[in-house]
Amino acid sequence: MNRLTLKSHGDLRQFAALKTPIWVFDVDAHCMWWANAAAVHFWKAPDLPSLLARDFSTDTDTARRRLRQVVDTASGSTPIQDTWTLYPGGTPIPALLSCQPVWLNDTSAGILIEVHRTHADVVDADTLRLMEAARATALAVATFSLDGQLLAQNPSSAAWHGPARARSGGRSDLEARFVDREIAHDLLDRIRADQSLSCEALVRRSDGLHWHLVSARRGRDPITGDYVAIVSEEDISEQYQQRQQQQRANQILEGTVAERTDRLRASEERYALATEMAAIWDWDVKSNKVFFSPSFIRDLGYKKQEFHDILREEGIDGLLFPDDAATFHAIVDQLVRTPDAPISEEVRFVMKDGNVRWFHAQGRMLCDDMGVPIRSVGLLTDVTRRRALETSLMAAQRLEAIGQLTGGIAHDFNNLLTVIQGNAQLLQEAGETDKELIEEIVTAVGRGADLTTHLLAFARRQMLKPTAHDLGKVLGGLQNTLRRLLTEYVTVKMELDADLWPVWVDASRLEAALLNVAINARDAMPNGGTLQICARNRVVAEDTPNLGMELEPGAYVEIAVTDTGRGMLPETLARAFEPFFSTKGVGRGSGLGLSMVLGFSRQSGGDACIDSQPNNGTRVVLMLPRSQTSPSATVSTTPGQIRRGSGEHIHVLEDNPSVQSALARMLTSIGYRVSTSTTVNGALQSTIAQDGPQLFLVDLILGAGQHGTDFLRALRATNAQTPVVLMSGLPETEMRVETTLADAYLTKPISTNHLAQAIATVLSREHQPG
Repeated sequence: MNRLTLKSHGDLRQFAALKTPIWVFDVDAHCMWWANAAAVHFWKAPDLPSLLARDFSTDTDTARRRLRQVVDTASGSTPIQDTWTLYPGGTPIPALLSCQPVWLNDTSAGILIEVHRTHADVVDADTLRLMEAARATALAVATFSLDGQLLAQNPSSAAWHGPARARSGGRSDLEARFVDREIAHDLLDRIRADQSLSCEALVRRSDGLHWHLVSARRGRDPITGDYVAIVSEEDISEQYQQRQQQQRANQILEGTVAERTDRLRASEERYALATEMAAIWDWDVKSNKVFFSPSFIRDLGYKKQEFHDILREEGIDGLLFPDDAATFHAIVDQLVRTPDAPISEEVRFVMKDGNVRWFHAQGRMLCDDMGVPIRSVGLLTDVTRRRALETSLMAAQRLEAIGQLTGGIAHDFNNLLTVIQGNAQLLQEAGETDKELIEEIVTAVGRGADLTTHLLAFARRQMLKPTAHDLGKVLGGLQNTLRRLLTEYVTVKMELDADLWPVWVDASRLEAALLNVAINARDAMPNGGTLQICARNRVVAEDTPNLGMELEPGAYVEIAVTDTGRGMLPETLARAFEPFFSTKGVGRGSGLGLSMVLGFSRQSGGDACIDSQPNNGTRVVLMLPRSQTSPSATVSTTPGQIRRGSGEHIHVLEDNPSVQSALARMLTSIGYRVSTSTTVNGALQSTIAQDGPQLFLVDLILGAGQHGTDFLRALRATNAQTPVVLMSGLPETEMRVETTLADAYLTKPISTNHLAQAIATVLSREHQPG
């Protein structure tokens, strides 16, 4: 076949100045290869490079098949004239095209295309005949929008289904055609994915219910340019009924001979189960020859001869995982010693590619008339996936249990920190002489508070204040911090998609999580290396692989932090997210960094995972939910001086005597009168005193099964409007919904400044008019 070969755009210079739109389309790559100025204008492109870069990936399969047909069926250099509907700028334009196949650089198939005519004058005789054929055919042909509304149909379709009309129950025209409306949903889902559909369905028609063969493909509306579903239906009711009658006749025939064939069928089914669902072994004890079924050999990735060569040269030990060899031989010894006892054990075999698979061995020993073992038979069932799922479930349950434990520890620890911090600040304000010692106490409390924050982060119970953030700005601001934090031998690289979606997170916690990952990466690269941070948009659908994470379908931004360090051993990787687990040695880390990263990601609505191999670096991935609102500018505030009281009466409901005493002294030191109680009833009694409290400071978790919200509800039931400030060692998001009735919330440990600020703010609101 003689075809024009184009080596470069210069081969088409004779077409460049023509007023007729002419272009060359690369069929293999499905993109523009060249176009003259008239074609650039025709396609509404700003210039030739823009047109060559245009994405044609949304073209339908029909369009791709038509292009391939031109390449495959054209003879010599004779052009083919064909009518197309083109979509420059999204607007449909009918056009008569002249198409000539060409070779592009001797490797790719292309088409030289020239526009002959456009608009209505291209509707030629062939097109009119095809339109008439569509009207005359007995097949029902209709076009539907992607929401199921009827756009057009031929006479056969109209005769069966009638015109488009409003349907009851909110059904679309397409749904109304099928007895099972899920067929309509499946059809439209496939069309949106540019897939075809062919199925048998029970259809409603004006003359009753009929069985139809339904076929559907995606096309484009020549009027609007939108994608549409082109649906054809063929009445197969008669064939369907005949098939049903035949099936009933076959069932009667099968029932007649069922009694004679039951034994044979049962035997065949057992054999099929043994050979197809599991592997078989057959060991001749006297000759010591072992037969394994072909399915087992295939499961291990060997060819038959390779497998038998290993058995001959190394025996069964050449296939077993080394750690399981002793177990396997113990199984064999057990079979020989106690032939009447069946075996059921799980062992590992090594595949040809080096991977390991678990098999469940179930079998028994057969003996001769004298009771001497002569033959062993059994099944080897692949249970690798089940073992992996069990391991994953156990790890998840272990992390959940640890999370509950760490959350409880953090709550109690915050109570202790409140006592230490409160008394230390009181000493500081009293002007004690050893200020350096007091400052060390306050500093230690701050470190303890950071520790509980990490614990609560892993338990997904920390206080988060998520807002919409531009991730590019957050990571850009973090880059300078990373360069100062890491050694001069670590190179920091960032690759961020230009169109990153905003994320809904607490930016300070995100920065803390990334810094923890970066510090781990630095420690894994003592001789230097590269730390790379990449961010891109990701959409997780129902059928998206889980990526090793638990993610609901939706839009996320993926942040991947990769280092070139030592990597992790499998046993280290399995525990990397556990709190207090560390390989750095005593005194070189709390082991809470990665656990905080996992807890923060999940509490933010996303997840995290780690991929690492020894001597091949580590990759930590955070998936964070996309924000549906745009980022707004943040306003920073600077804490002012402590706001003192003027003798107002504050009642403290706290069951821990040490915490109660510390809070009372702190309040007294900043100018308030204080009364205290340890129970809900005791606090309620204070409300009936003549000089009742002007504000209640209430702990959420009280002794004897009581809760601070019990007091809050009881107080509001008396119509008392006295303001209530709740406090706890757990974050507000962990508490019950009743906390929304409170006027403020404080998280322990509580500093004097925060306590004074919260109370002064609430009391000032109470005195405002209105």
